[in-house]
Amino acid sequence: MGAVYNIVTKQGTNQFHGDTSYFFQSNGLTSNNTTEVKFPNGKFADACADDPNRRCPWTRGDYFEATAQLGGPIVRDKLWFFASYGHQRDQYTTVGVNSALSGSAVDTTKDRVLTKATWQVTPSQRVVGNFHRDKSPRDGGYSFNETPSTAWTRTQTAPTPGVAYTATLSNKTLLDVRYSGFFGNVTGLPSDPQAPLTQPRIFDGSTGNISGGNYYWYRYDANRTTATAKVSHHADQFLGAEQDFQKALELNPQYPTAHQWYGSYLMQMGKFDLAMKEIEKAHALDPLSPIISSNVGFYSYLNGKYDEAIVEYKKLLGVDQQFWVAHHYLGLAYAQKGMNDQAIAELRTLIRSPGDGPIKEGVVEDNPEAAASLGYVYAVAGKRAEAEVILARLRALAERRYVSPLYFATVYAGLKDRDRAVEYLNKAYADRHPGLVLIRIEPMFQGLRSDARFQQLIKRFEPLP
Repeated sequence: MGAVYNIVTKQGTNQFHGDTSYFFQSNGLTSNNTTEVKFPNGKFADACADDPNRRCPWTRGDYFEATAQLGGPIVRDKLWFFASYGHQRDQYTTVGVNSALSGSAVDTTKDRVLTKATWQVTPSQRVVGNFHRDKSPRDGGYSFNETPSTAWTRTQTAPTPGVAYTATLSNKTLLDVRYSGFFGNVTGLPSDPQAPLTQPRIFDGSTGNISGGNYYWYRYDANRTTATAKVSHHADQFLGAEQDFQKALELNPQYPTAHQWYGSYLMQMGKFDLAMKEIEKAHALDPLSPIISSNVGFYSYLNGKYDEAIVEYKKLLGVDQQFWVAHHYLGLAYAQKGMNDQAIAELRTLIRSPGDGPIKEGVVEDNPEAAASLGYVYAVAGKRAEAEVILARLRALAERRYVSPLYFATVYAGLKDRDRAVEYLNKAYADRHPGLVLIRIEPMFQGLRSDARFQQLIKRFEPLP
């Protein structure tokens, strides 16, 4: 048994985004909770080891953290960058140690750097390069019963470069080639660079004091490089998934994610009541999961229960105001209720172009899915010119990189242009867009369901059981 983790770091977009943060704490901002603590013999617990008549409480040196990150375009729609830097300094001396003595403090410094470049070579090919370095020296200081000669210092430097190439070879076949490296250097040595590495460490049983050197020393280099290549071919069959979900739930009926995905499968098969039961089980098992909570609203939306969906999404946004899915489908639920002004406001905020007036440059390119939903709402609200602007930007974007035909079909469905909507839905089918299976229950395509060409397309899917 084992696990595979796929971690995707941030990357740049067509807009510049960045932030900085700073945190600071000093000894004056730190309380002392040992002022009245005494041992049974009457001695203060924080008495100095080198002078029992003085007090040496736990002492905070400077502690601060600073971070900065910035991402944006190098060449719009082609090449983007992202970089981040973090610095931390944590310094303190433990109870009973005189903070005025040199080398007495535990002193840790951490410097982390991440750089990333993303190159969209062609609409079907992408190269991503990244470099991460973690450097963290740490002076270990010493405890109240140790002499300064026992202090040790640990250093760690770990640069990790990586390159990934992905390509869409056909509408069902993907190529993924990756290289990654890890070049770690770790040392643990006496803090005094003149001290011998093999100095004995002496424990005095009568006093409990420790003198001499530190426990051990080491120099360790850990280098590893990995190269992988994977070709993925997606099959057409989907119905067999049901028995796999049922088997997973038989093995672990308390696994919320299995209930969530089984509910998603049932929803796509048109089994609304069963799907709702599964997502409610998932929600009961993990009520704090944002994605499971959003699915509760999503299933209500797909089932035409728009008031329930709106209530659920507002509840979720009360907990997490930045949750993308909740904003997206709250806007679409408003649209199906005929609350077009609220829908437009919600979706414009989502794509970072709030208010009235023209859509900002770059926002359609950064979020074409939400922009297509906004185009749909503009269309059903009678704002045809605004919907056409979004279509034009999607077309321009499609000349530079892949844009799902499903997004075009969404806007054309709102414009009631059945010919173009069905045309692009068929293109999405050829591309095997994963969201296409929902068009048979997605309210935005309700106006197409009587069209013979739409019905013909649906028949190309696996039949509903």
